Amino acid sequence: MRFGPTFFRSILIGLVCGLWTAHPLAAETAKPQRIISLLPSLTEMVFGVGAGERVVGVTRSCTYPPEAAKRTHIGGYVPNTISLELIVGLQPDLVLAQSDIQGSTIEQLHRFGIRVEPVDARSVTEIAPALRRVGELVGESDQAARVADALERELERIRSSFAEVSVEERPRVFYEVWFEPLMTAGRRSFTHQLIELAGGVNVFADTDRDYFQVSLEEVLRRDPDVVLGSDSHGSREQLTTAERPGWGKLRAVQAGNVHAIDGDIVSRPGPRIAEALRRIVAILHPERMPPGS
Repeated sequence: MRFGPTFFRSILIGLVCGLWTAHPLAAETAKPQRIISLLPSLTEMVFGVGAGERVVGVTRSCTYPPEAAKRTHIGGYVPNTISLELIVGLQPDLVLAQSDIQGSTIEQLHRFGIRVEPVDARSVTEIAPALRRVGELVGESDQAARVADALERELERIRSSFAEVSVEERPRVFYEVWFEPLMTAGRRSFTHQLIELAGGVNVFADTDRDYFQVSLEEVLRRDPDVVLGSDSHGSREQLTTAERPGWGKLRAVQAGNVHAIDGDIVSRPGPRIAEALRRIVAILHPERMPPGS
């Protein structure tokens, strides 16, 4: 971690922040006025519960809503890409982070006396509770409860629409996480949950991992009905015409069932997850879309 010449001057600011956040009454009763989010999904949650105007810093990956991109960028969301100097200089009274990704950053910010609250959402079922927690932290509990309740109702509506669909009726899906090396999602992944909830079968559901490298030969052997991929790294045309021996023989490619979907929506465990599911359902089961979707 490299520090600029103003970093040590920023320590004084951090100490001042510490004097405020260290006071129990202040931390519990004051509505945070200067919020920094260290993860795109948390940024979406803060804006989603109505506290977006108080966000002063985000990562450069925080692209939604559009207003978020106008806030000061404090770097990426991986610890070695985060600028502690910028965070301290923004004088936040609340920093939101995720513990398993940013544990070292959380520890460093605590040393500066900055209030950091980890909010973890790694699965679909953890999103609504995370929304409620964010609402409590930013002083918007009522709005957060409304957003979380609506999300849970929509997720249940989608889930229940496939409750009686047999495995045989569910299309077999290969999700291309990355193209070189070729990577996909196992049953421990967030992506696997989306495929299953949307009425599909992940062709690598038998792999007890999250995201991992896979051989082209194994994908060809499993011969999925549908190929999904993120538009963050390639278009539908690239997925369809990938220069891989035998790729064109896949039943998904031959049937035109290859789809690039919005990478931000499908990769972030945040308020837009119901929209991500609806998009996948529209691909896998257009005839079974829940009423009102």
